[in-house]
Amino acid sequence: MAEPILSKISGDFLECTICLEPFKDPKALPCLHTFCEGCLKKVVEQQADVEGKFPCPTCRADTVLPEDGVAGFRNNFYVQSLSDTVQAHKSLVGKDNEQVQCGACEVEVAHLGCVPCLEFLCDECACAHHRAKRTRSHEIIGSADLKEQLVTKTADKENVVPGNNVDEGIQVEESHAEGTIRFTVENFSKVVERKFSPIVLIHNMPWKLCIQPYYMSYAQQPSKNLAVSLFCVAGSRSLSSCHASAELRLIPVLRGVETISRTLEHTFCAKHRGCGFRQFMSWRDVCDPQKGYIKDDTIILEAVVKADAPRGNSKGSL
Repeated sequence: MAEPILSKISGDFLECTICLEPFKDPKALPCLHTFCEGCLKKVVEQQADVEGKFPCPTCRADTVLPEDGVAGFRNNFYVQSLSDTVQAHKSLVGKDNEQVQCGACEVEVAHLGCVPCLEFLCDECACAHHRAKRTRSHEIIGSADLKEQLVTKTADKENVVPGNNVDEGIQVEESHAEGTIRFTVENFSKVVERKFSPIVLIHNMPWKLCIQPYYMSYAQQPSKNLAVSLFCVAGSRSLSSCHASAELRLIPVLRGVETISRTLEHTFCAKHRGCGFRQFMSWRDVCDPQKGYIKDDTIILEAVVKADAPRGNSKGSL
């Protein structure tokens, strides 16, 4: 099943609609359509007017060229991150019993792998990787462990398909800086571990809500609470930091019942992707139909997110 899904992602969402090749240095226009940087340069040369305006090749929306040209458009690092993961996973699908080639020298068999770079390495290249100033702090693990991580990571992304279309499992907010995540949780009383909402792109960054039961003891009396958190789930190589504020809400199902809301403000980064409240509401109160927040064992949560422009690893990145 993995191969058809990977093919769909690659064919429909990771290929430039101008050159029909995999994205190279993907750039996102204000209308959210993404193209290769080189392809956009050709479009600008052929179609831009004296004021530097040109139509988007997909939706024909008027687009203003930044002062520093095509390079000034934001890098769509999320597409690049997904592309890197899919390509790495493709090389592994159906090769469970075969050896993996070193991604650095492309000669020796890889016995190790770099977690941040998602790259398989032979022993010699792993040593060089560890000595280099930029990568000496990277975590090196066995190739089998990295392979398992890649398979898991791609499986998590199978329903998260960014690009020029909207597919099942993803919601695209056109407003860039602000968006709403709506999370309907069925069989709530049976939730025993983390449960995530569909991903929503806000400022071209992937966001999702998370709920889980949280247990604590107060005055030697154990209690169970509903924990609600907001996560920014961009790849660690793509995200430097993104400051955002959010209002987390539990929506009532009965008239006259107030919405339960909590506000947060947080700088999301690779090491601190999530922020929320461990004691958002008592689990017993949520499960009590008379309180007005549950119906047919289903609750509804929302997060209204206002995100600043993310700070990527290079100028102009998303």
